[in-house]
Amino acid sequence: MDKHYGEKNAVFWDPIDAYRVYFTEDSFALFVLDNTWERILWMSCKVPRSLGFSITRVKRFGGTINATGTFQLPLRIEGDPFYNIYVADTNRIVHLKFERFDDTIKIMNTFAGPYQGIYLSKVRDISISTSWILSGIIAARSVLWILDKGNNRYVKLNISTDSPMFIRALPLSIISGEEIVAIEGVDSVYGPLWAPKFKSYVYLIGNDKIYLLEENDTSGGYVNLLSVLYFPNAKFSAADYGYGNALYVVDSSKNMILCLSKDLSRSYFAYYDVNALSENVYNIAVDRDEVITFAPFLGSTGMDFFKIDLSNIPNDNPLNLSASTYEDKIILEWNEYTDIKSGFQEYIIQKKEENGVWEKVGSIPVTFTPQRISWTDYNVQYGKSYYYRVYGYKTDYYSKPAEIGPISPPLLSPPTNLTASFEDTIVRLTWEDNSLKNKSYFVGKISYGANRFTGVEDTAMYYFGDQFPGDMEEYIDRIRTGGKTIYWVAAIDSSYYYWFSIFDTMYIQILL
Repeated sequence: MDKHYGEKNAVFWDPIDAYRVYFTEDSFALFVLDNTWERILWMSCKVPRSLGFSITRVKRFGGTINATGTFQLPLRIEGDPFYNIYVADTNRIVHLKFERFDDTIKIMNTFAGPYQGIYLSKVRDISISTSWILSGIIAARSVLWILDKGNNRYVKLNISTDSPMFIRALPLSIISGEEIVAIEGVDSVYGPLWAPKFKSYVYLIGNDKIYLLEENDTSGGYVNLLSVLYFPNAKFSAADYGYGNALYVVDSSKNMILCLSKDLSRSYFAYYDVNALSENVYNIAVDRDEVITFAPFLGSTGMDFFKIDLSNIPNDNPLNLSASTYEDKIILEWNEYTDIKSGFQEYIIQKKEENGVWEKVGSIPVTFTPQRISWTDYNVQYGKSYYYRVYGYKTDYYSKPAEIGPISPPLLSPPTNLTASFEDTIVRLTWEDNSLKNKSYFVGKISYGANRFTGVEDTAMYYFGDQFPGDMEEYIDRIRTGGKTIYWVAAIDSSYYYWFSIFDTMYIQILL
């Protein structure tokens, strides 16, 4: 990320948010919310060949001097591709329309609910996303998410029609016990063109955690919590979703910008530069490949402009992740990082069940020595499937994860190291007992005799062993004919032989 322009125009006083509408590749309108004067400043801008852009004219809408009462306490500004602009204004949403050819703004509507019987209160943040349907004609759905802080919930509205249509209101208490400071949403369409269905992803930004939710708006709809990502000692203040299908988050405690993948499975970068970022950055606006950051009372404006570069994201996942499964545990192994310049401090292990939520279950320090790293999960049950992913982590940065799953623990851990020895007419089988729950062992045999292609199944034989894992078990078989013989051994959980582990198999050629 490279800083390329810092706005020093004296028309600004206390800009707190911005929204852009592009007309062509090199011209756009920039709408800036000026908190001190409770107004919108909009500028016609040109992008020259050099870095930065030029402002050709500035206009004002609202304000405590010229239009008292237009806004009460505006905090956030967002828009859709159709020149609709929405302002989060204390206890309501103000809907504006930008008339491009007249270069004017007019108020279309204000709304505050009630939604599920409750009016909006202390709106903290809003987010807009538009999904496109191409089915002979072009249609679109625009969705507005409202962080209704006074009621500790978020409200979702369909704003594609003249009157906003209520979709859902979700209490934040069922997701998180902590304060939520920002919300971002991404709407998408799927299914056949003649019957489109809509799915959304919602990011709830806490003080030091980011929650990812999945919403489905068909057949009554549902909301699932997909992932929670934790950043120690962070103090998040704002977020925006944009360029590169990425989430951009401001950590005001470190004066830093985080860039995360859409599914929160990794970081793209963590950007902090004392020579570029203004002090006390608290808000962010992303459009195309540019970011605007906001800081209070920086010179005359408090805005910095940055170009985003996502072309050199490292492929830095822990390598060769594997899993071994037993009845009482799952053991993960992967290659240790060897490049000390990477700066990784620890490995983070996350786990989830089928349709569950990714949660941190362990961590191991990075030592940068060439070896295989192992971590054991004892919290497993037969009949369940588990997924794991392993990250390299350094302050404010998660590597690309290594993932594995589904992994299902067996009812019984199978025997291993099956061997056979033959002397006279006696075959001696030995194996290693790995099960904590087995009551006995099944020993089976097929003898093929002189013709290896016409095998005749012998009578099944059973050996009742003990229940002490780690012992070398033994079975003696007296044979009657020579030829190729196959033995297999499995642990048994029931005296009626209903439950078997995986078999360990041994081939032996017997000569009489």
